[in-house]
Amino acid sequence: MTHSSPRTSVRKRERFLPHAFARSGLDLRLDAMTTDGGRPVACVEEELDVRELHLEDDRWNRLELAGVVTLEADTLATVLPPHEREHPPTRLMIALDCEATRTRRAIEIASGAAAGSHAFRIVASHDDLDGRLGLTPWLVRTSSERGPHAVAGFACEPGMRLASGAGLGIHMHAPRGRKGDYLAIEYRSFAEDPVLKRDPSRVHYLDLDGETPRLLINSDHEAVTEILDAKGQSGPKARLREVFFDVVSQSVWQQLFFHSIASIQEGGDARKPWQRGVLSELLPLALPGTGSHAQRVDEVLAIRRDPNALALLAALCDRALQKKLDLAAHMKRIVDETIGRTP
Repeated sequence: MTHSSPRTSVRKRERFLPHAFARSGLDLRLDAMTTDGGRPVACVEEELDVRELHLEDDRWNRLELAGVVTLEADTLATVLPPHEREHPPTRLMIALDCEATRTRRAIEIASGAAAGSHAFRIVASHDDLDGRLGLTPWLVRTSSERGPHAVAGFACEPGMRLASGAGLGIHMHAPRGRKGDYLAIEYRSFAEDPVLKRDPSRVHYLDLDGETPRLLINSDHEAVTEILDAKGQSGPKARLREVFFDVVSQSVWQQLFFHSIASIQEGGDARKPWQRGVLSELLPLALPGTGSHAQRVDEVLAIRRDPNALALLAALCDRALQKKLDLAAHMKRIVDETIGRTP
């Protein structure tokens, strides 16, 4: 079984756009975060991995962020025709988005952005922020290209988006607990995303094109995101939050499971660390009677070669997820706390 590279997969899916677009073509890295002119804010390594950072103390007036956005030469080759790559008609930007205060603005990082690392420094006011501040890198076109020099398949008008990358979330308060084991979770307006706007009714989208998975939650569904971010461990909102996460988790874990199964090479190893982690966690639940991880992988490879592989793997995935998500216990707890047990 052969597999296309992550970059090739991105191009295939994004042929549905009217012009070339590199979804994972930019890398945003935060190097320092300080408040009120120099007081450093410590970043937890685990939070940096999932790209969702939390401030332990909100007693500050100004938040300063410093880092770099890296633009690869391959990205420019993907989104610009050859004659424009030496002097790219591009602008590199970081979009700031705080849904709670309806703050939305774009900070220019570089004009005529060529390949390389571009430093940024952003200052945000406490008065403009509440809840979560999202940072998303974008590369946009700056000039019009019409007539004989225009190349079909490439953006030709100013303001057209050429590339994006994994965003970063800054939460104004301490975390209430993790929502996923292998995922960076990012709230994003699907209506403003060049690809995802084609499916505005979607609640979430699992992006598996990068080195680690990203779960994008559609912030346009305000009633849903309000429940997903609800505080407290009791009451109707807490119960709804559990139901919502059960629904989302079932979908997400299914995709992680099948993607990881597909990644297993004939030697028995998956391609990426997170795929190996998914298999180590779910295969013991899917194949409880098998002795070792190597034996479970061998059995999965045998199933993968079966003509009925999809049906067989779907059944294994369902068995594993009902156990992992403790579905019965969740259902019973919701019954107890809503309508109560019948005598």
